[in-house]
Amino acid sequence: MSVSLPKRRVFIGVKASGELVDVCAQLQQEFADLPARFAKRDDLHLTLVPPFDMTDQGQVDALIKPITLRTDPFTLHLKKLEYGPTPHKPRLAWIECERAPELVALRQALVDAFEYQDRYDFRPHVTLARFKDQDRHLLKDRPIEKEVGASMEVTSVELFESVHREGVTYRVLDSYPFTNT
Repeated sequence: MSVSLPKRRVFIGVKASGELVDVCAQLQQEFADLPARFAKRDDLHLTLVPPFDMTDQGQVDALIKPITLRTDPFTLHLKKLEYGPTPHKPRLAWIECERAPELVALRQALVDAFEYQDRYDFRPHVTLARFKDQDRHLLKDRPIEKEVGASMEVTSVELFESVHREGVTYRVLDSYPFTNT
């Protein structure tokens, strides 16, 4: 008799911390008049491997740990607040991040390990808000583009679970520190 484990919707990313969370919260306040669902402070992150269904966290750990053990800490630079993924059809307000070689290499190692097939180019970003389709027309006359210039030291990746309670929130299931941290 086999036991069926429940599926959990998870993804791998970098949790925003410290000063970066404060910068994001300040930007959200500046644009509080937007017709948006704003990300909570605890939910701010950069996604590296998009959501997938997990039944065995041990299998996921076994794929992530070898990668993080050979990854050195690096700095994540946030560049510009803008509408995404395209300015003319925004679904999000996000802060675009620099495509640092260390970030790109880390992401590539993770997507290779999880055999994830990219449908889009990797555009690193931290999502601040989401818009409903019917509200997009309200954004045409409301520019938000702004240089950010914040940064954060990245010393780990996290396994997040998407939790549906009064909207979607995220819970960190585990953190995987890099070497030399």
